[in-house]
Formats: sequence, structure tokens, C-alpha cells
Amino acid sequence: MIKMIIVEFKKFLETKFIILYTFITFITCFFITFIEKTLFENTADAFSYLEFLNFNSTFMLVKIIFPVLMIFIVSNVFSSDYSDGTLKYFLLSDISKNKIYFGKIIFIMSISILTILVIFWGLNISFVVFFKDVIIIEHCLIALSAYFLIGIGVIPIVLITIIISFFISDFIKTNFISIGFLILSLVTDGLFEGKFYSPTGFISNANLYFEKFIDISSYCIMIAFYTLLLNIVILMIFNKKDFWL
Repeated sequence: MIKMIIVEFKKFLETKFIILYTFITFITCFFITFIEKTLFENTADAFSYLEFLNFNSTFMLVKIIFPVLMIFIVSNVFSSDYSDGTLKYFLLSDISKNKIYFGKIIFIMSISILTILVIFWGLNISFVVFFKDVIIIEHCLIALSAYFLIGIGVIPIVLITIIISFFISDFIKTNFISIGFLILSLVTDGLFEGKFYSPTGFISNANLYFEKFIDISSYCIMIAFYTLLLNIVILMIFNKKDFWL
């Protein structure tokens, strides 16, 4: 399993995608902050650091761009490996399917946390640049813990994208269907505001992490339920799928 994680990180680094990935994320953070600064010009003094991070936790960058980026990565890790024969190579190397899967999922979740951290620090830097305000360490830790929960909250969408990739086995089609499902789920969240019923509920209700209206135990139970259920489904499909076709 460790071998799989190392292989995935090597592939990720060799593509130089991480440089472009980080650059685009930072530029997006600065662009969005600039727009917000312009919109809230007259009330900038009242727009505190925590309010800024809270607002952006349910705005386009975290709610849409972040999960879409994760869908692209998941599609590349699973669909591309199947279509180009990489999975067959791993199986010929006597690596079990379970080790292949868990190695890939650990890699994906590591990238998820890395991505949300890049977004978090991008927003922090852009806040200081545009709002010219200092950041209190205590407030920064509160915001960081909230964004960490958001990074974990993308797990259901990641796992559903994996299931779709097993049936589609095509990078572009997997992305198209997964993004369609993401949008449908986000729309559904509007019907269950403040609840974690849908796969995207953990992202749509990110503001609750700041406002401390969230019951952490309920959050953990629901995310564990989604993770366990979807992983069982994935492992059943993965172990039965014939990768030699």
C-alpha cells in the first residue's frame, strides 16, 4: 500500500501539475478577494477576518471549485489508470486490489487536505493584502479547524466519483457525470439547509463550523456512515471488476 502511495505522489509531481494547480488556486483566491473587497468597500471595516473566511467557506471557491478539482484528480487516478493499462501493471506486480485501492484513496485524501490548505492560506494572504488587516492567531486556528473539516467533508463526493469511474472508465465522461451529480447534490442541499443528508451537505453547511452550530458528534457519525457505506460498495465493485477486458 505504501508503494502505491509513493507511486501516485511521484506521478503527481512528475506531471508538474502541482505547480500550475497551486498557482491557479492562489490567483483564484486573490481574484475572489479583490471582488469581495470591491463589493464590500463601504463596509470593509466591519468585514472581519473570521467573517471573511466564513463567507468564503460557502462561496464559489470552496463550494464548487474545490470539489470539481477533486473530481478531476479522482478521475485521473482511477479512470486514466484503467484506460492506459496502469492498473493491469500493478496487478501483474502481485499487488492486491485492496492495497491498490487504499493506496490511491490515501493519496487522494492527502491531496484533498493539501488543496484546502492551499485555499486557506491563499485566502489568508489575500485578506492581508486587500483588507490590510492583521490576523489574530486564535482566530486563524478557529478558521483552520473549520477548513480542515471542509477538506474531510469532500470524502462522499470523492467516493461517488470513484464508483462512477469504475462504470464509465473514461476520464472525460467520468468528469462530466460526476460534476453533474455534484451540481444536483448542491441544489438538493437548499432543501435541507443545515443538514448533512446529501453527499455535499458537509460542504454546503461549512458556515456552521464557524458559527459553532454544528454538533461534531453528529458530523462524525454522518461522515463515517457515508465513508463506510461507499467504501463497502467500492470494494465490492473493485474486487469483482475484470480489469483485463
